Amino acid sequence: MQKLNGNDIYEARVVSLINDIDIKTLTLLYQPFLGHLSVALFLTLKETSPLNQAKPRKVEFLTKQLDASLLDLAIAFSRLEAVGLIKTRQIKEKRYNYYFYELYAPFEPKVFFEDVIFSKLLVQYVGSETYTELSRAFMSDASFSEGEDITSTFTEVFNPTLELGDLNIKHFSSGRKTKDIAISFNTDRFLTILKDKYLISESALDEKEISHIERLATFYHFDEELLASQVSIAFEPSKRKGEKVDLSKLSSNLKTLVEYPNVSKKHRQSKSSQLKGDSLNTQLINLMETLSPPRFLSAQMNNHEIPRSDAILLENLAIKTGLTNGAINALVFWVLVNNNQQLASNYVEKIAGSIKRLELESAADVLDYLEESKKEAKKSTKISKKTNKAKEELDEVSDEDMDALIKRMEKLNK
Repeated sequence: MQKLNGNDIYEARVVSLINDIDIKTLTLLYQPFLGHLSVALFLTLKETSPLNQAKPRKVEFLTKQLDASLLDLAIAFSRLEAVGLIKTRQIKEKRYNYYFYELYAPFEPKVFFEDVIFSKLLVQYVGSETYTELSRAFMSDASFSEGEDITSTFTEVFNPTLELGDLNIKHFSSGRKTKDIAISFNTDRFLTILKDKYLISESALDEKEISHIERLATFYHFDEELLASQVSIAFEPSKRKGEKVDLSKLSSNLKTLVEYPNVSKKHRQSKSSQLKGDSLNTQLINLMETLSPPRFLSAQMNNHEIPRSDAILLENLAIKTGLTNGAINALVFWVLVNNNQQLASNYVEKIAGSIKRLELESAADVLDYLEESKKEAKKSTKISKKTNKAKEELDEVSDEDMDALIKRMEKLNK
């Protein structure tokens, strides 16, 4: 996520043709999961891009135009980048950053509804009933079947006899460009595992099947080994190429695995989030990454059994929201410290939704975000977040209390 400052400079360019249908698509299909500010930001950048070509603007212009804080803008930009609507480049100067934003057209409605990630994401936010209603908004009228077709042909009307020769025409428009989302799934590794372990060769799958599998892996956040295993279960060798993988069955099986995080935990795509250092804060954050949320919460309660309501809350954060254990533990710790040791479910789930949308996974990243949000709530000034600030700023907890907490957690972790 960008760390915006009001003095930062930006330019925006619309590198694709964007029409009225695209605006309708953004409003009805993208807005439920992007949020209204992200859509408003995209449209503002689009309409003001001609002004930027004459004179670059400060980011402060966007905060005033959209009545939004720098943190809100940073979140909005990250969401637009995540779905391929904006590509960002940066030049770092001593006193400010210079950003270049390229705006891309959204997927056409037909492509959007056929895309496994976007269609499932929309259902997740609006529900199946509203999803069906939205799809109808993009249906065209059925063709007439009555009467005889007497439409004139092109040849009948124009009788073309022109010899055009070679026309050297330079296209003045960049045409329609869309930018796909970035994925971390290693397709080559997946195909290798599929062949070596399950005796299914790459030639047995067509490009559309492989693309669909990549997007399922990205959506459910599973690694190559688990996908190879599940594809082998959904593989039907007797079917013709392009239909050998039962994609509905594969999707259903992956969804079931999501509901049982302990079974699929080791196969989730992840990055190392362990911090180096011997300070109490660093030790605490690393324990957040290694302990299960029930054990972590129990340690904060002097190893007493956690209430049933808290256990249900933790389970919902893992299964329904899909947060990592490190993110859940960091969230719970921060809320208890800042909310008078009260773990109000509505408050926690609201913050968890923001953490999920920002795709924050490590305990350190979550603590950084929460501390920054806290500061932003107190005063809407420029963001001054420092790298790995979370491991240095947990001032609300004394060293004695933290040391005791770490010792309780280390016993649980043995």
